[in-house]
Amino acid sequence: MNNPAAVNPPQAAPVRSRLEELMSWAGIIIMMAAVIKTTVIVAAVMLMTVSPQAGIALLLMALPTWTLTALGAGGLIFYRRWGFYLIYTALALTLFALNNGGLSGFSLLPWLDRLLRFGALTPYCVFAANLVFVLLLAVLHAALFSKTDLLIQNKIGLGVMGTVLVCLVGYGVTSSRFEFGDGPFAAPASLPHVGGELAAFSSQGPVDCHYIWLPSRKGLSMVFTGLSPEPNIQSLAAKLKLTAIGDQQYQQKMLGLLKSWKLEEGRFPGRFENQDLYYSGRLNAGRGRAVLQICWRRADQRFTAQIMGADIP
Repeated sequence: MNNPAAVNPPQAAPVRSRLEELMSWAGIIIMMAAVIKTTVIVAAVMLMTVSPQAGIALLLMALPTWTLTALGAGGLIFYRRWGFYLIYTALALTLFALNNGGLSGFSLLPWLDRLLRFGALTPYCVFAANLVFVLLLAVLHAALFSKTDLLIQNKIGLGVMGTVLVCLVGYGVTSSRFEFGDGPFAAPASLPHVGGELAAFSSQGPVDCHYIWLPSRKGLSMVFTGLSPEPNIQSLAAKLKLTAIGDQQYQQKMLGLLKSWKLEEGRFPGRFENQDLYYSGRLNAGRGRAVLQICWRRADQRFTAQIMGADIP
C-alpha cells in the first residue's frame, strides 16, 4: 500500500524553516550590536566607583534599551516570536531617547553609528536605517504566521505589533522636530539659543558652528570654534565660573560631541596639548542644564567648545 505522506509530501515546512533561519540570523546581527554596546554598561559600572550619581544615571539611561535589545535578539536566535515585540519596543525607546533624552538608544546594526559620518544628524540617520531594518523584521514576523495563526491564535500579537508600529510612526511625526545648523556666525554672541550667555566673549573673526536644537525639550548640542587670545578665554571662564581641567586623563575626555560626530579636524580642531587651556562647567548656573566645555590651543590661539544640555531658555 502506498504511503499517503510519500505521495503528498507537506510543502509548508521547508518555507517555514527558511523563514526561521532568517529570524535566527537577524537575532545574531542584533546580538552582535548588543554585545558591542556592553562597553557602555561596563563604563557606567566603572564610573560608579568614581562618581556614584553619574554612574547610576548613565546605567539607568543605557540599561532599558540594551536589556530589551539583548533579550529580543536572544528570542529571535532561538526562534521565539516574542523576540520581535521586544525589538519593536527597543526601537520605540530609541526614538524617545532621540527626542527627549533620559534614555540611551543605540543601533540594532553593529558598527553602523561608527561608519556613518553626518555630524549632528548621525543619530537620525542611524535611526532611519534601524527603522528600515525593523520594518523588514515586521515583514518576516508576519510571514511566519500561517493562515490559522492569523485567524485564530495570534490576533492579539498582530494587534500589539501594529499598535507599536503605528505609535512609533505617529510619535516620530509629531516629536521628531529639530533645528539643524552648520556654518559661520559673526561672533559667539550671534550663536543661536545661547548667544546671550556668550555676549561678553569676543573672538577674532567669525566662529564656525555645527549644532542641533530639539524644541520638544529645549535641548541643544553644539560645537563651535574660532580664534581668541588667552585673556578672553580666561575672562569667559571667570565670568561663568568654569572649572579648569588639569588632569590629563580628564582632558582627553573633553569635547565628546566633536569626537562622536566625527567632524573634520581642519575645520573643528580636536587635538590639544596638556599645556593648553581646558575649562568645563555650567553655561548659566541659574537657568537650564547646559554644560560648556572649551579647549584653547596655545600654538595658534584656536579654541573649540561644545555646549550640551536641555531646558535652555
